[in-house]
Amino acid sequence: MLDNIVKLFELKTEIYIYEKFIDEEYFASWAKDEIYDITRTKSGDNYVMMGTEKGNFSPWMNYTREQAISTMLRLYKIFEDKWKMFCSI
Repeated sequence: MLDNIVKLFELKTEIYIYEKFIDEEYFASWAKDEIYDITRTKSGDNYVMMGTEKGNFSPWMNYTREQAISTMLRLYKIFEDKWKMFCSI
């Protein structure tokens, strides 16, 4: 869903070189590209989504409320920055 929002509102930022997640084998085949897309999308000094620790993404773990709020705030920051740039034209 997050990657679809990024594509819908054209929020894609500069893509940085990334390393593969150690636990990539646990990604659903339909989600692999989207996971890498959203974890490579910059929001300020951070990425919209990041792995859990030591090169893992941990797709089998529960996604906490705190993680969801942080992710949405980072996504909103991209939207807000783009909107400010649009309004200043």
